[in-house]
Amino acid sequence: MIDIALIREKPEWVKAQIAKLNDPAALERVDTIVELDQRRRALLGQAEAVQAARNKLNKAVGMLRGNKQLDDAQKGKLAAAATQAINAGDYERAIAALSDTLDDSLPETETGALDQLMATLGSIGSTVEGLNEETHIIEERLNEQMLWLPNLPHESVPVFDSEEHNIAWTPEGTFREFDFEPKAHWDLGPALGIIDFERGVKITGTRGYVLVGMGARLQRALISFFLDRARQKGFTELYVPYLVKEEMMYGAGQFPKFRDNVYLDPDAELYMLPTAEVAITNLHRDEILDEAQLPLYYAAHTPCFRREKISAGRDVRGIKRVHQFEKVEMYKFTAPETSYEELESLTEAASDLLRELQLPFRRLEIVTGDLALPPPRNTILKSGRLAVRNGWK
Repeated sequence: MIDIALIREKPEWVKAQIAKLNDPAALERVDTIVELDQRRRALLGQAEAVQAARNKLNKAVGMLRGNKQLDDAQKGKLAAAATQAINAGDYERAIAALSDTLDDSLPETETGALDQLMATLGSIGSTVEGLNEETHIIEERLNEQMLWLPNLPHESVPVFDSEEHNIAWTPEGTFREFDFEPKAHWDLGPALGIIDFERGVKITGTRGYVLVGMGARLQRALISFFLDRARQKGFTELYVPYLVKEEMMYGAGQFPKFRDNVYLDPDAELYMLPTAEVAITNLHRDEILDEAQLPLYYAAHTPCFRREKISAGRDVRGIKRVHQFEKVEMYKFTAPETSYEELESLTEAASDLLRELQLPFRRLEIVTGDLALPPPRNTILKSGRLAVRNGWK
């Protein structure tokens, strides 16, 4: 989340950075955030001022009650004057009215003026509570707006308005040549008997599949391969919970944007992992790490569960966007000063996996207009025959 102080101090600069992301709604949010922040700070100041006046009035009333130089009638005059000032919202005049110097111009009052003053002081407490409640409502609205605001793009990210301008590096690896038209994996898998779409759909409905025999073994082997290579590069392997609390989804930047794309157990109030990143991001939540401990390298394998409401297309049998899939995540906690160096080495670690598997691939630098929440910079490695057949799209 962007620091509210930065938005408060440099709203136009923040808007200029967000404008690079091709996100008009986010631009409007900046103005809304500035307005809500101003209202919140004004309400806080007002509540603090009223509470301070209330404290002074309570002290002044106590001194008035104990003032032996005044009789009850005189105290009643002062109490009535203070009550009138409080009702007018002039707390300073009310405090002055409770001084032990009697003003002869004050009118005579009926008995019970002190009791009426105490009741009026109680209403000040209600005023403070009302201001605090209004502040709470504003803070919730402000926090919601802040959560929807994307991170500012890093200065190294090329500024363009759409994915058409994403920058492709020279492909690595050797593309195999065939003397026949190769099949896509969603056709080849069923032909080899290693992917069963029909029974997958029978079991779970749309976007389901069953890996059979060598298909299941291949997936298990790849997971082990990725984890073993990550360990060799200094990553500590983790086994993390597959169910997480709502605040973990916010902590990883998944909520509120992707709320409709995850599965929820409403009784337990737990969400199924959409990616291991959610669990790892929150691993050191509410902890203070010494800089000397950094960087921390972690790797984890988890199943991932997503509702995937976007159509995957009839031509790919629903296998591009499925409800359940396996993923190995490599993750780093770093100091800000070295974060982009660490990102580069992380990208190289992933590239090494493709090199060792002898899979041709290319690196794609994402431009500002194609950045999604939450990263300020993003690099994608694309590989496989699908990429070749579809022009690396």
